[in-house]
Amino acid sequence: MTRPRLSRDPSSHLFSIQSFGGISRFLLESVTDEETRQLRESMRALALHIDSILAARRQQGGVAVLGQRVTTLCDSSLRQHQSAVTALGPDWCAMYEYGSYLRSLGHLRDAAEHWRAALGRGTPDEPACFDAFDSLSWRTLGEGLLLIDMYEHWARQGTEATSAAPGARPVSPLARLRRWLRRRVVR
Repeated sequence: MTRPRLSRDPSSHLFSIQSFGGISRFLLESVTDEETRQLRESMRALALHIDSILAARRQQGGVAVLGQRVTTLCDSSLRQHQSAVTALGPDWCAMYEYGSYLRSLGHLRDAAEHWRAALGRGTPDEPACFDAFDSLSWRTLGEGLLLIDMYEHWARQGTEATSAAPGARPVSPLARLRRWLRRRVVR
C-alpha cells in the first residue's frame, strides 16, 4: 500500500501529512525552544525507523530481518523516545495531550512486541499484528504531532499574553483547546 507524500492544501495553507517521510519533513520545521527541538528530533528518528520497517515489510523482507528491525525498534528507538518524552519539563507534563501521547507510545510498543512474537513464531496472525502496528504507528505519531502543536500554540499564547498584558491571568487549558479547535474549524 503506497501512501501519498506531504502535500499542501492551497485553500488552507496546511500540510497534509500522509507518509512517515512527510512526518519526518514536518518535524524539521523551526521550533520554539530547545525541548521542542529535542522532542521533534526524537520523534523524527522514530518516524524514520518505523518507515524503514514498513518499507522492508512491503518489499517482503525476510522474517529474520524484520524481526531484528522490530526488536531494535522496541529495545532501542521506542525506549529512547519515551525517555525523551518523560524528560520534558513541567509545562509539557501539565498538558492533557502529554499523558495521551505516553499511553499511545505504550500501546505502540505492545503492538510491536506482538508483531515481533508473531514474526518469531511464523503464525498466520502475523498480517493482523502488522496491520495493528501500522495503524498504531500513525495514531501515535499523530498524537505526538498534536502534543507539539498544542505546546507551541500555548507557548505562543504565553509570549503574546506576557507582552500584551503583563498582569493578565493565564488562560485555562480548556479555553486554549476551545480556541485551537475554533481556529482549526474556521479554516
